[in-house]
Amino acid sequence: MNILKYPEIDKLSDIEKQKYFEELRTLYRNETDIYAIEKGEQGCEKIVSRLRKLSNALYRPHIIHGENFPMGNGVILACNHLHSFDPLTVLAKDMKVFHLLAKSDLKLDKKYSKLFTAVGSIFVDNDDAKSRNNAKEELIKVVLNGGNIMMFPEGTRNRTDERLLDFHIGTVNVAQITGAPIIPFALNKDYKIFKNSLCVSIGNPIYVKENDNLVTKNNELKETISDLLTEVEEYESKKIIKK
Repeated sequence: MNILKYPEIDKLSDIEKQKYFEELRTLYRNETDIYAIEKGEQGCEKIVSRLRKLSNALYRPHIIHGENFPMGNGVILACNHLHSFDPLTVLAKDMKVFHLLAKSDLKLDKKYSKLFTAVGSIFVDNDDAKSRNNAKEELIKVVLNGGNIMMFPEGTRNRTDERLLDFHIGTVNVAQITGAPIIPFALNKDYKIFKNSLCVSIGNPIYVKENDNLVTKNNELKETISDLLTEVEEYESKKIIKK
C-alpha cells in the first residue's frame, strides 16, 4: 500500500479518503506487535501505581474540568511542554497506562533511560525524518489496539518567553488516521514540589475526521490549549495557588 502524505490526502475525494484510511488502519493493525505493546503497558501500570501517590503528594495538583479526563482507552493526550516530568500530571487522575512519545536522548540518559523504557515509551529523534515517521507509526499501532498515548505538539520543551511554540502536525495526523479523540491539556510553568502550585486544565475531546484539513485542525488544537492555558493563568492570578 502506498502511504500518502497529508497534502496528497487532501486531494482525494471524501469516498477515496474513507477507503484510504480504512485500508491504512488495517495495514497498521496487521503489522502490530501486540506482545511488545502489552509488555510496555504492564511496565507502565506497575510504575504508575507506585508513582501516583508520590506525584499527588509532591505536586498537589489542582484540576480544572476534571470531568473531561478520559475514562476509556484508545485516546491521545496532548499537552503544552515545559518540564521533563510533565507526564506526571497525568498521574493526578485515574489513567493507569499511557505510552509516552519521548526524545531519543532520554533513551541514552543513564539517569532516566530505564524509567522511560519501562513504561513503554516510543522514542523519536525530531531531527531525523525517518525516526519521526517510525515513531508516528508506532503511536498509531498503539492507539488502534486500544492503547493510550501522550504527545507534546510543540515537539520539545518550551524554554522561550513565547506562550506556546509552533505545533507540529503529528498529533492531529495520528488522530485522523486512528479516529481516536485528542484530549487537550494545559499546565502552568512554575509548578514546584511541596508548593501546591501545579494547575492543569483539561479540555473537551477533539476529533479529526477523514475529510478535515490537518493545518486547520492543528490550529484548532493550538487555540484550544491556549484557551486552557488562559484558564490556568486566571486560576493563578486569583492567588488560589499557594506561592
